[in-house]
Amino acid sequence: MIEQGQLLDRNGKKRKMMETGDLKKKLSSNRHCPFSAVGPVLNILCILSIVGFGFPATACDGVNRQSNHDHFEGMDMELPSDTIIKRDENNATIIFLKGKNLSEGLEKDKNFQELQTEGLYSEIALAFISANNLLFKIVDPVNELTVKSINIDDLGYKHIRFQQEFNGIPIWASEFNVHLDSFNHVYLLQGRYIPTPVEVETQPVLKEEDAKRIVTDNLASPGHECLKCRPEMIIYTSIEVEARLAYRIVTTLRATEGWAFIIDAATGAVLEKLTTVYNNTAPFDANNINKKM
Repeated sequence: MIEQGQLLDRNGKKRKMMETGDLKKKLSSNRHCPFSAVGPVLNILCILSIVGFGFPATACDGVNRQSNHDHFEGMDMELPSDTIIKRDENNATIIFLKGKNLSEGLEKDKNFQELQTEGLYSEIALAFISANNLLFKIVDPVNELTVKSINIDDLGYKHIRFQQEFNGIPIWASEFNVHLDSFNHVYLLQGRYIPTPVEVETQPVLKEEDAKRIVTDNLASPGHECLKCRPEMIIYTSIEVEARLAYRIVTTLRATEGWAFIIDAATGAVLEKLTTVYNNTAPFDANNINKKM
């Protein structure tokens, strides 16, 4: 196995890693199973769906898949000898992982074999990440990675794109791409993301109206009160800024001028101000801007 790049903790500081079990206690949401709180009642509902009472069977699938990924979690499978790893120099997350068959170590597992046979592409990707979650520094992959797209090319290769989230809140410019070959082997992973931000407070101190008022003050545009601005809650991070809760507020002044503000949800500080107009004509989503990591 070839590993490229220096392994550094965030900001070069040595920090003691918590055990996965302890970290998971800090995670409070389960978006993949909306009925998880009702416990044993769910099994009855799933049975009713089978006998035709109309309860959505997809919810049962979600519970089964959650259980499957609990099965894979923390297996810490040894990667093949031809694996190439490249890490982010700032937070030691994996930005490039490549091998002929990275999932080879998992393919003796019957649960994983079933996923491959059934062609459950996103589930294959999540199973692989869950089995290696310590390597990826992602505590709870099932609840932190949301599928954004699945594409299949002319060669039958599959490309699954994930958005990283924490407690249901998207993390700024953090995406994860997993690639499968025509036999549903994992052969490549690419991405820019952060280790699970377990210390981030996910309840804002600053109210939405106050955040919008800060945007209005920074625009210095008479008559523009940001009334139609729609704040979006995100977790923001950069080389200079530790992960923190923030508002992303997009506002358009005119056809040739628009801005996306990132406002700290605790202090009200303006963390970023980015244009949403490209070449004065073509608007684009500021969240897609490649930030420096």
